Amino acid sequence: VAADITDIDALAREQFNAKAQVLLRHSVSEILRMDLKRFHIKGMTVAYAVCETPDVTVLLERREEMLLEMTKFKEETGHDFLFFAMINVVELESNLLVVGDAEKQLAEKAFESTMDEKTR
Repeated sequence: VAADITDIDALAREQFNAKAQVLLRHSVSEILRMDLKRFHIKGMTVAYAVCETPDVTVLLERREEMLLEMTKFKEETGHDFLFFAMINVVELESNLLVVGDAEKQLAEKAFESTMDEKTR
């Protein structure tokens, strides 16, 4: 049986918003570690965490909390670099959080961009 849907875009937005709200149930520690990859490059450890969501607003609202968790994680693990990418799967855009000057410099060089106060 097909549902009586008159506006497929509205339904998709509603479902995407519901998915984004699921992130509120997770601690920033859990979000940071959900999809985290570690790379060993020339004696250094680089950690790159990713969170794909239809709405990064939920994550950006927790920015300060996430930065504190990133600092704690980096200190506990001894990683040289830590990046956290928030990917908006609807708009196909991303925001990158970094906690140190080394990460900022590397990200700016890699992405040929300048980081602003929202991402650092």
